Amino acid sequence: MLFLCLSVLLSVRCFGISAETVDVKTSSGTVRGQTIVELDKKLNQFYGIPFAEPPVGALRFAKPMPITKPSPAIIDATKKKTSCLGGDEPASENCLYVNIWAPHNTTQLKAVMFWIYGGGFRGGSIFSDMYNGKSLASYDVVYVAVDYRMGSLGFIYGGDDNMAPGNLGLLDQIEGLKWVQENIHAFGGDKDRVTIFGESAGSIAASALVLSPLAKGLFARAILESGAQLYSWKSLTPDQVYYTREQALAEAKEMGKHFKCTDDKTWLECLRKVDANEIHDYGALTVGAMVGNAFMPLNAQEAFKQGKYNTDVDLIAGIVRNEGSLLADQLKGNATEQTFINEVKSLIKDPDLEAIKEFYLKDIKPGNQSAYRWAYYDFYGDINLKCNTYLFAKQVAKHSTTRNVYFYELTYQSGGHLYGCDEKTMGICHGSDLEFVFFRTGSNPKLDIPFSKEWMSYWTNFAKTGVPTTDTKWPKLVNKAEEYKISRVKDMNPHDFSKTLVDPFKKICDEFWGKYFE
Repeated sequence: MLFLCLSVLLSVRCFGISAETVDVKTSSGTVRGQTIVELDKKLNQFYGIPFAEPPVGALRFAKPMPITKPSPAIIDATKKKTSCLGGDEPASENCLYVNIWAPHNTTQLKAVMFWIYGGGFRGGSIFSDMYNGKSLASYDVVYVAVDYRMGSLGFIYGGDDNMAPGNLGLLDQIEGLKWVQENIHAFGGDKDRVTIFGESAGSIAASALVLSPLAKGLFARAILESGAQLYSWKSLTPDQVYYTREQALAEAKEMGKHFKCTDDKTWLECLRKVDANEIHDYGALTVGAMVGNAFMPLNAQEAFKQGKYNTDVDLIAGIVRNEGSLLADQLKGNATEQTFINEVKSLIKDPDLEAIKEFYLKDIKPGNQSAYRWAYYDFYGDINLKCNTYLFAKQVAKHSTTRNVYFYELTYQSGGHLYGCDEKTMGICHGSDLEFVFFRTGSNPKLDIPFSKEWMSYWTNFAKTGVPTTDTKWPKLVNKAEEYKISRVKDMNPHDFSKTLVDPFKKICDEFWGKYFE
């Protein structure tokens, strides 16, 4: 066994390495990972390091509790552990783990990238092969992925701010960030250069952390991939609303009735005894951030108006061209103007139907079912992902004028049909960015592989410096000289790495839907 000592500031940490394994001392205990090679770079890989006490028994529905007694035995981090319920099998309640990939044998602290997966706050796992962080880590950063509670187990609110405070999945993420602050230097990571990033629900979670006072000082930068915690009071979409404590408690009590836990004094204790899979699978509870508590005192609009958010954060945000085609309900049978109208009414309270029809249906000829479907998919994507993400980024740029804020739109689809996406019928689908971010691509090697490597360089450069690439390739979203009125968006497309789109969302988001999100 050889021993390598890593000097960190004024302290020295030593960990043992052999040809295969690496030991690192953490607040959770000594963890044993292994060395691997990715893109010709030697890395240390750690699976399933516990960052909090298992949220089981009396700790079900409670905020995550930090580990107070390190494990006396070496923690085997060479093998995957259990996902949170809703994630990859095997899954269980005992699931608060982080995975880490870090450059091997480093003498300088590296920027840290902290990944939050998507899945509608009901599914997802750090152990998914898609989210293996080895390729990003090969670009000289430390990659961390955090597991968090989902579904009813992750978002029930019981009216008790200690034992059932709500927002549990988001509080898990914060506890993971706190663990990173305490331990990441032992893996060669710089706790002062942490970038949080996520896609879909993970992007919404990252934006919620930008808004949360509880996350202050835990990260320096954020990357939002298709989603933001910016909603409208007119929305009828369950996961696109500002969810209040009163609504959350009422839904939790209804869940109690479902499981015959109705006594006002013991209903939570009763629910703690119900099978965990049944609790997770209960689908009538809204998931996502609850507003009006310590985690999120204000909704996004008020937080920006009052300057009560984490104003010291650099930001990249972006979308794919056709956000709605994969997520919207697939219209069955004949698609007509009336089916479009019915869907609009199901998503928006008191919609201005004439204005919406004029905007989305103006040039559609009667009987063109494909055009009506596309109009609906565009409408769905605009109000649930595209404009939320874009307007959130603009608010950060407007109110955090000393920070770097960038925006992109992915306009290229590989031929890999990720999630069953067919460009001919679905366009550039929600989630299409993942294969490029994580180097899980290659169906069109001449384009996809260089594109993925370019994308990874942008993300890791931003994590290191707050700047993804040159101003020519990617200018900031808005600038002071133009009074923050003109938006510049990077066109993410391997056919031209330097193309910039000027005000591509002005008509859709700034003008048509702007008041909807006020």
